[in-house]
Amino acid sequence: MRRSPRLLVQFMGILISLLALTACHSLTLKEQQKSQKKMGKNRIPLAAVIVDPDDASREELRHVVATALNQADILLAPDALTQSHVLVVQRKHSLGRDLGRPEVFRLYRLGSECILEHGKTSTKTVLSKVHCTPIDSERVKMESI
Repeated sequence: MRRSPRLLVQFMGILISLLALTACHSLTLKEQQKSQKKMGKNRIPLAAVIVDPDDASREELRHVVATALNQADILLAPDALTQSHVLVVQRKHSLGRDLGRPEVFRLYRLGSECILEHGKTSTKTVLSKVHCTPIDSERVKMESI
């Protein structure tokens, strides 16, 4: 079966357009911050980690996660969100039964605020007692692999 050259040209045009649309450019942390300064505000949420955690910030994080999961007895590691912007919480197992998928939370910095996002519901909560700093986008890419 012979294919029309016109059809092939149209297909190639569509393919090139799709590739151009899906191409993504990742910015380094410095490029992101420079871009944000030009806009006058930090409008792009940046993946972040907690710095200098204390009892108050740990309790606020625990409370926000517990509220999101509607579960009072949440136990988080003392270094939660200090090495990675992703927090995975596994619900307690009862009598060997699996109680579902783990819950995922992500920490972002937007302007001067630290924001915790619940992956399942996309609910975002400002953490007023937590101090966080943005991490480099290359590090975020590695964590997501």
